[in-house]
Amino acid sequence: SGAQPSVITVADYLRLRYRKTQKKSHQETPVYRVYPVTCSTIQQKWLTKTSKHQKKPIKRHLSAKSDGQETSKKKPMFVTTNRFALLTTDNQSDPTTSSSQTPFNAANYVDAQSKTNLNYEGAPSRSNLPPPIIVRGVLDFIGFRDELVRLIGSDNFFFKSSTNDLKIQTTTPEYYRKPYRIVIRNLHPSTPTVDIGIAIEGEGYTVRQVSNIIHKTTKVKLPIFFVDLDPAEINKEIFNLISLLHTRVKIEEPHKRKDIVQCLNCQEYGHSRKYCAYPPRCVRCGEHHPSTSCVKTRDTPATCALCKGDHPANSETHFTSNTKFSIPGYTIIPANHPDNTAHAGAAILIRSPIQFTPLPSINEDFLQAAAINIKLNHVPITIVASYCPPRHKITQTQFENFFNDFSQYFIIGGDLNAKHQSWGCHTTNPKGQALLKAVNNKQLSILAPPNPTYWPSSPRKRSDILDIFVTKIPPNLNHLVKNLLDPCSDHSPILLCIDASPQLQPSNPSLINGIMNWEQFRDIINQKLKLNIRLKCPRDIDDAVLNLTQIIQSAAWNSTTQPNKNNNHNHLSILHMSVN
Repeated sequence: SGAQPSVITVADYLRLRYRKTQKKSHQETPVYRVYPVTCSTIQQKWLTKTSKHQKKPIKRHLSAKSDGQETSKKKPMFVTTNRFALLTTDNQSDPTTSSSQTPFNAANYVDAQSKTNLNYEGAPSRSNLPPPIIVRGVLDFIGFRDELVRLIGSDNFFFKSSTNDLKIQTTTPEYYRKPYRIVIRNLHPSTPTVDIGIAIEGEGYTVRQVSNIIHKTTKVKLPIFFVDLDPAEINKEIFNLISLLHTRVKIEEPHKRKDIVQCLNCQEYGHSRKYCAYPPRCVRCGEHHPSTSCVKTRDTPATCALCKGDHPANSETHFTSNTKFSIPGYTIIPANHPDNTAHAGAAILIRSPIQFTPLPSINEDFLQAAAINIKLNHVPITIVASYCPPRHKITQTQFENFFNDFSQYFIIGGDLNAKHQSWGCHTTNPKGQALLKAVNNKQLSILAPPNPTYWPSSPRKRSDILDIFVTKIPPNLNHLVKNLLDPCSDHSPILLCIDASPQLQPSNPSLINGIMNWEQFRDIINQKLKLNIRLKCPRDIDDAVLNLTQIIQSAAWNSTTQPNKNNNHNHLSILHMSVN
């Protein structure tokens, strides 16, 4: 009893505890106490055999803490994802020989602990893979693969082939090699791009390309430079740079485009002409030649290079009489071009709960319009979506005849291609003059947004307001027009909010029209329902069924709380996406 306690492993301790529970006798068993022992690399509790004179066992505390820091005696030192991983032994020996076994090895523990970390060498990376690269027209796959192996190695990419494309996915962003683009402002436009690249490389960065930005209309060089850097972790620190070439500069990320880029060379989406390696496709006829060398006349129908349809490849609207298009929860009222080709036209998308009446559409070559009739605050108002193609002329009389087709109150919204400085345009065109004369003659109002709605890609054109509303509404209806900068085409949508509530579709009859108190419903059923009734003839059965139905209806109505319906502040929002 006076001997030093012998050291045993945790596995042997658990085996002895298990055998102790299996014994039926009241023989005295040894008691084990946990002592903390500090090693050079970790702190681990060892189990030691104490004197048998100690009768009361010590409670063993377990915890899932895995930070490996020093804790109190009541908390263990097991630092592993699998709590019992350290209990595994290669040789299962008898517990009586536990004193001769090797105690806990700190080196083995460190090795086991390092493998639980997801950052050890060989573990799968949690970082997102770079975007795939799509290649078309590969004729020699083996040669193409061998060239990629020569460039970036055999284990740094993989392929996935489809019918027309070959997708290349690199395993790490390092081998994707997409340039890291930054924008440098306030540098003088006459600064040579070579000097800018040398100055940036002197700060420890690798420069691929430096380009000066020019104004899209005047072609004047701006004090803005695009710089493409090689991918590196240090690139994020370049935004802290405030001086370059003895000039106070501002470095920022380029603005992200909200629209989908369409290549002007191959007409595909997702990349620009500068990074296109595909053969050219004509935007008008779809043939394999540049659009600038196309000899197709305007009288010849266009051919889309993407879908082979009878429309240009950059056309925004593809609706025809054969088009099937639906959005859940909305009803679509279209007005296509009279030649039934996939261009021009207009459409109304109205929420299904709103009660409306469709009106005949207008399908002229100079004007297409879709119209419906709704009620705002119980007042009938016609809602019209319209489009005027830019190449067709429209006179004041045609505008007035168009306005006469509708009821006393109406809201016409769309791209009329009518410009006038009266509603904020930069210039005035003949359509704008004709529209202004017709509006003044009919005593109508034009609601225009504060900012431009047309954003041309050509540097020879200027952004302007093309999408407007022509209205005649009751004066007691407050309204607001604003621009929306949602992703779209070269036209940005505008939103018209009216302080009114539309008339909704009548709801289907329902037993429950609110919040049901099911406890109250059950109590009412139990109180009114009587089972000791006479069922001797068919009339008795009919009366019992009618009585049961009335009891259920009464209980449901009395147990339902009607929601607060306040329609005084509901708004009807008309969102018009301009189409060509």
